[in-house]
Amino acid sequence: VTWRSEHQPAPVNLLIEAMDRRSLLSDLTGVLANEKIQILAMQTRLASDGGLAVVRFTVTIPNLELLSRLLLRMSRIPGVQRAVREAGG
Repeated sequence: VTWRSEHQPAPVNLLIEAMDRRSLLSDLTGVLANEKIQILAMQTRLASDGGLAVVRFTVTIPNLELLSRLLLRMSRIPGVQRAVREAGG
């Protein structure tokens, strides 16, 4: 991701893998809301065994510092096994 300036947010693709549970999406979107991050797109699916939830977000992020903080906060949500930026955004 390349930011042109602090005031020019860039679209970023995030991948979250977590054990499926009640309120998982609420917890994830709550982190985004608390950081005032705009969600451009969201996709969710369950693995074939139904235990692992895969959530993809496309969000606007104004800088690398906020992206790092966001991924750290998401990785601390109970059940989250992986929170990373995906290539392509």
